[in-house]
Amino acid sequence: MNKFIKEVNGVAIFSFLLAAFCYSIPFIEGYFSYPFPREILYAILDYGGPQTALLLGIIALIWIKKTREKGKWFAILAIIIGGIASLYV
Repeated sequence: MNKFIKEVNGVAIFSFLLAAFCYSIPFIEGYFSYPFPREILYAILDYGGPQTALLLGIIALIWIKKTREKGKWFAILAIIIGGIASLYV
């Protein structure tokens, strides 16, 4: 592998996707039909999905700083969105 190619941090991407999913749950629940198990969506929110995304975003940001990987904006957005989504819980 070329030493000049930086890899994107997987923890940053996962934390961003988790934060975006947790933030969108209150908005997308009305689009599902009645048989959709809403308990699954609320279980993710109740068991710390946004807080986990916030924590993983902070960990990813520290990790990116040490390893000089790409994905800093994924981690920053995960921290912001995870913080906002934590206010809904």
